[in-house]
Amino acid sequence: MRNLRYQTDGRYQNNAADCATVNAAPASWPRIGMALQRADKENSMATIRQAKQDDLPAIRQILTDAGLPSSDIGAAHLADFVVLVKDDDIVGCVGIERYGSDALLRSLAVDASRRGVGQGRHLVEAIEARAAQSGVSRLFLLTTSASGFFEDHGYRLIERDAVPEPLTHSAQFSELCPASAACMEKDLVALIRIAPGNPVLQGRE
Repeated sequence: MRNLRYQTDGRYQNNAADCATVNAAPASWPRIGMALQRADKENSMATIRQAKQDDLPAIRQILTDAGLPSSDIGAAHLADFVVLVKDDDIVGCVGIERYGSDALLRSLAVDASRRGVGQGRHLVEAIEARAAQSGVSRLFLLTTSASGFFEDHGYRLIERDAVPEPLTHSAQFSELCPASAACMEKDLVALIRIAPGNPVLQGRE
């Protein structure tokens, strides 16, 4: 399904860079349609909300299961985290660490039961909008395995020495992520004027 991209309005579009599989097998469209219907159903059964202190153990567990750092996350971080919830269970998370008008996007993880239906993208969009609305103009991140995912979402590879100095003192940069991790950046200026109304995207509680 890598050749299809889920859009915010609930539609799917071909990814022009990788549509050979679909074009080569038109007979597979009925099966693809059924898969997309299942994805829509799965997406409709989960919600994204502001993280709460009671969520901390579940957030740490999801990150641990995904092989991501969690030891440095405390209650103080949760004001800038959102979680993906299904049937009252937390099945995904993402957060930012603020450094003035810059921020570090971190701890993006989705439970194995929710992967492949666009939930990672929804989490990224939610935290980006929240960050932009609260005055963050640039996001930076480190990743060892998801640079392609983030490139598809508007992030670009940069050298570590291009990162603002305050971010380099974060645990992610100074301790937790290896030197081989890809460093990426995204400008959020286009999101600054996002329309209000979604409680997940409004100011911190």
